[in-house]
Amino acid sequence: MECYFAFFLFAAVLSIQVLNIKASQTNVTIVEGSTTTLQCQLTYSEAINVSIFWLFDGKQIKARPLHKGNDQDIININEIFLSLKLTQATRKQSGIYTCGALSPGLRSAINISVNVTDAEGPELEVKGEAVQNFLKGNTATLRCNAVFPPASFVDTFWTFNGGRIASNERRRKYDKDNPHSSGSTLNLTIYDLRLNDTGIYACNLNTSHGMAQKNFSIFVKPKEDTRSAPVKRDRGTKLLIGLGLFVALLTTVMAIVYLKLRSRRPILRRLPRLCLDNPQTASRASVTFTSVAHE
Repeated sequence: MECYFAFFLFAAVLSIQVLNIKASQTNVTIVEGSTTTLQCQLTYSEAINVSIFWLFDGKQIKARPLHKGNDQDIININEIFLSLKLTQATRKQSGIYTCGALSPGLRSAINISVNVTDAEGPELEVKGEAVQNFLKGNTATLRCNAVFPPASFVDTFWTFNGGRIASNERRRKYDKDNPHSSGSTLNLTIYDLRLNDTGIYACNLNTSHGMAQKNFSIFVKPKEDTRSAPVKRDRGTKLLIGLGLFVALLTTVMAIVYLKLRSRRPILRRLPRLCLDNPQTASRASVTFTSVAHE
């Protein structure tokens, strides 16, 4: 009985002194701009006061009391997870993070190494044609698809001939909310197009990994231009048809005149040629001509 009581006291003393921290992962590698959570597991006795803390490269970044000890409870032991969230981490957040716990006369801690690597730069993909033509007064919508890894900051905007377009313009409007996920679409809508809206429009994506830009060439034409070409073609066609009819009419008239003139040529001019082969006939013809002339 005495041995059992002594063992119980020894176990109770040990339970009072329990304060231990461990971590399942002590080396973490993440891409710049991504988010991760560091975790460690704390085991402690109910009987003792416990405070927890986090250090970054030896400097305290987080600390708070966790548990107020109960002197009457010398048996129960608790286990909890302590966490530290790194949101949209940057390269500067690479280093050694320490998860620890304190109690009067006790201390336990573990180091977690974090490496934040650089990510590839962002990319933009043009949706639709890069060169587009519009009529004056119409509405144009330009679209870019943004592809980028998680970033600590994201900024999107549009430019016209190199100048930034304000997000509150009345005729030219685009999404004011910056996308924070890859695959987002950037839109620019231009209402009531004018001739001076012709130029180079560019969608721009700026992140912690770099900047990307894609251009659109926009041409605005007056509505009259679209009608003038068919009108000119119609006029040319009508001119050719009229010219053809005139030539046909002129040819017909000339043919008629020629036939009439040919039918009126004197027969006498042909008689000498008809009588050349027969001298007697020629003599009679001459006499006949003479007698007719005297009558």
